[in-house]
Amino acid sequence: MRVVGAGLGFALGAACLAACTDDSPMPSDQKLAYVETAGGIPGGRIVSVAADGGQRQVLWERPNPGTSALNAILYPSPSGRTILVLDFSDPPLGYFTLPVTGGSSTPFVAPADAIVPEWSPDESAIAWVISNPGMQIGIAPPGSSSISILTPDSLFVAEKQWSPDGTRLAFRAYDPDNSIEQHIYTVARTGGAIHPLAADPGNRDSDPAWSPSGDLIAFIRQHNGVSENNGVWVSRPDGSEQRLVSAGVFTVAAGLYWSPDGTELMATPSMQGYTRIDVATGAQTPVGHFGGPFPANPWSPDGTRITYLGRTPPDENENTGPSVLVATPSGTQAVQVSPDSVYGSGQVWLPLAR
Repeated sequence: MRVVGAGLGFALGAACLAACTDDSPMPSDQKLAYVETAGGIPGGRIVSVAADGGQRQVLWERPNPGTSALNAILYPSPSGRTILVLDFSDPPLGYFTLPVTGGSSTPFVAPADAIVPEWSPDESAIAWVISNPGMQIGIAPPGSSSISILTPDSLFVAEKQWSPDGTRLAFRAYDPDNSIEQHIYTVARTGGAIHPLAADPGNRDSDPAWSPSGDLIAFIRQHNGVSENNGVWVSRPDGSEQRLVSAGVFTVAAGLYWSPDGTELMATPSMQGYTRIDVATGAQTPVGHFGGPFPANPWSPDGTRITYLGRTPPDENENTGPSVLVATPSGTQAVQVSPDSVYGSGQVWLPLAR
């Protein structure tokens, strides 16, 4: 565990420091899982760690390193019992599941041409993007190769997310002949008609995010020629009561995430760092730089922490790599939870087991 100062990537303004009220984090039993490699050396492991850097546990180690470092994406199940892992190292390439307590991996069957899995809230299904033909949403029982396609092949699907009750999905899609104009749609888990939140010409909407209560969908809008419409918006799932929450240009497909209590959103402008957005007032608070790809969901399930990527200290050859950090939602009390001697990335919060 290493406490990280501003020189390792957290540059908070004086205004934020004065306004932040969560500088002393509450005790938390939250844990993360992440991918750990030895600076590009073949092999690697999947590790879990507590939010304060303690209780580090190796959950799985790649048995046959091959010629490359471990590259994997982790998808924890909502129950907090299982992690679905995509290992896209070379070799191998494929999915397996892993108990969050560690142990043996189990091969996992995915439908043909299926990418970007997302567990349904009750874990009875996984939503996939089917990449041939086009890009469509399909759902299948976990470990099944039988897929039910929910969206037409005339639309290319990008980001998607289950509603909290698991009855619908929200997603971004566009006509491949007109990729400038993009919209948010919803579709029932059982299929049927797809419903746009709005279909105004010139809008490029992205990053749909259901509120924890399921009564709102937040998204990022970029409008060609009407800059005052750019920003983070919210809408009822039926498309009504749309309003601009907070103006600005935010990075498309970088992620938009609700706080667990539904009062704030986390976004990133131009891939430079986090910005907290108060949903009621639209106030924006820069949090800090994260120095790497936007992680899955920066908010811990209990809302007391965020995670981001920093940099390891230089080694004897002055090389640095990604490291996993945890901080309060205001960006203070940052702790590096991955060791200095390894590169850590791809971190995800583990749901509390139920």
